[in-house]
Amino acid sequence: MAGISLALFFLLQTVPIKFHGQGLRYLSIYRITYLSRTAYSSIMKTLAVSLSYLIYDLICCLFDNHVNLDNSVHHLVSIVGIGAGLAYQICGSEMVAALWITEISSPFLHMRELLKELGYRDTDLNLAVDILFAAVFSFARMVGGPYLTYLTLTAGNPPLIKAMALGLQLVSAFWFCKILRMVKHKLVKRVGPNKAAKTPSH
Repeated sequence: MAGISLALFFLLQTVPIKFHGQGLRYLSIYRITYLSRTAYSSIMKTLAVSLSYLIYDLICCLFDNHVNLDNSVHHLVSIVGIGAGLAYQICGSEMVAALWITEISSPFLHMRELLKELGYRDTDLNLAVDILFAAVFSFARMVGGPYLTYLTLTAGNPPLIKAMALGLQLVSAFWFCKILRMVKHKLVKRVGPNKAAKTPSH
């Protein structure tokens, strides 16, 4: 639910449509092409809310029975990156775009966990959601992510913001590899019993 709520909030904050004259309109998300310009206050408010949520979520994760190192690194990189953007008052559009990229797969991630809790583990429905999650994650993080990272690194941004952009992309690449292994394992696990059932016994 947190991922869905954040996505809806980003949509309301970053895609206002304005009309002028004969219906001229634009989407403020296109401000991503104007790198390193001072962001609007609405974007900074969105980032401040997101930063607060990430800090809260990191603290909750630290109190878990098993602390996930890569998840903690992801939170720290995001917190430092957003904090740097708020401090410098730049890169607002890029960071909101990064939040879109990182959160767009969250509904499928939460659906996976809900299906497991409801007793649908190792079912066709669970496998379908796993594949959808992997597909959305892969496209967002490994297509949109590298492009956004390239734009951030080649602009005149402070070194800290560039380092956090690169760090977030490296974390995404690490998770991408883990997700590919997870999907491969599930497909092999699903195909294995079917092959065994079709193989005639001698």
